[in-house]
Parts: sequence; structure tokens; C-alpha cells
Amino acid sequence: KENLYNQTFVREQTDLPLLVREDNRLFLKEKDIKKDGKDDLFYLYDRKTRGIKTAPQTSLALGDLDPALEGSFEVQTLQGKVRVRPVFELLKEKLRAFTPQAVSKITGIHPEVIEGLARDIARARAVPNLSNSNFSKFYHGDLIERSQVLLFALCGHFGKKGSGFNAFPMLMD
Repeated sequence: KENLYNQTFVREQTDLPLLVREDNRLFLKEKDIKKDGKDDLFYLYDRKTRGIKTAPQTSLALGDLDPALEGSFEVQTLQGKVRVRPVFELLKEKLRAFTPQAVSKITGIHPEVIEGLARDIARARAVPNLSNSNFSKFYHGDLIERSQVLLFALCGHFGKKGSGFNAFPMLMD
């Protein structure tokens, strides 16, 4: 809600700009637009040209592309016109239910502590994380770690000195 995410990092280094069809909730693919199109070629909405462009496949560098993270767009597919939205827009929609007050009821942690930690992580120059095997012992522990990785990606805490998400898995008897 405070837009503390790293827009440049999110646009360039994540799949959050990729477009999702509203009719079937699947990624917009070349096969949706062109006869005999590829199943693994995805699209984003370029704000500069105000149209869809294929997402780069050989590099994370965007070049002249300026991917939209928000909005809803109409695209002509082989099946007709379809509305699409970036994954980031769908993520924001999903996260609206997880207000600090709602999360506080689940975790028992005061909403101000939750908001403060989120601000500290977002504003920090670098944040490291070391995860161990404990989360795998919990039901949906993989989702706990995915949430942590998402937070790091939103804040751009990868690829710079002093930041990153590291796992420390151990084989146990």
C-alpha cells in the first residue's frame, strides 16, 4: 500500500510483468495469438509502445522495453478479444486480504510490528536471509519460504553485496 517495492528490479528480474489471461487465468502465450505459436513464449505489456511484446528469453535485460506492472489490457487472440493483466496486478489483488490486522489474527504478532518489519526490509540497502530445514517440517512450509523469496524479490534484495536468500538444507536421519 505504500509502494515500497523496487519497481526496476521487479520489472527486470521477476516474472511479475508477464501477462495473465482473465478468461482462463493462464499466461498469455504466443500460441494464443499466432497459429502454430510457441507454448513457452510469454508476453508483457510495453508502456512505451502501448502494446504487448514478447518477454526477453535470452537475457533479463529489458533493453527498450518498459513493462507495465499494473493495469488491464485487451488483446486480440485466436479465440477473440481477451483481457489480460500483469502477474503483479493479480498479486496485489490476492494480498489485499492480508492486511496487518488480518495477519495479526493468524500470527499473534501486533499489526504495528508487522508493518514496521515490512518497512525496515523494504527500505534497507541490503537484507540477507538464511533459511534452514525447519520450515520443511511445517504443513505448507514450502509456501513460507516462497513468501520470503517473494518479499526479497519485491524489495530487490538479490544480486547485491550483503543481500540474498540462502538455504541451508541438511539431510537428517
